[in-house]
Amino acid sequence: MSARKGLYTKILIDDAGGTPTDVSAQVTNTEGIPLTYDEIEVGGFGSTVKSYVAGRADVPVTLEGSVSSALHTIFTGWVGDDTDSRTVTFQYGNNAAATTGDPEIEGEYVCTAYNVRSELDGKQMFSAKLALAAGESIPAWGTVA
Repeated sequence: MSARKGLYTKILIDDAGGTPTDVSAQVTNTEGIPLTYDEIEVGGFGSTVKSYVAGRADVPVTLEGSVSSALHTIFTGWVGDDTDSRTVTFQYGNNAAATTGDPEIEGEYVCTAYNVRSELDGKQMFSAKLALAAGESIPAWGTVA
């Protein structure tokens, strides 16, 4: 297995049948599910300091790593189908494999891009972009059950 960020991060993506598939070993780079909000300045002209409110949420996910047949099957059957939302889960272990009580975040996503490329050393690598599925709530933090 190649080196990857988040050694103790477990990434699960539902396959076409709804079964969670562990793709952690193939993913070498991700930032997880980022919960970001638009920053809207609301200070008036008479204010001496800027004031902000949190705007709309955005929770995009980008995954990169080495290609496997299971991962390739998941993404080729999913990319571009905006009616096919799948559960994506990130479990974060505390310097060990994630276990009961460790932090977990999951949400319903569609796949908007999937690309396979060949590296100089002959490795077959992938990148995939995921976006929150239409009508879904922002992903929620919880704990591994």
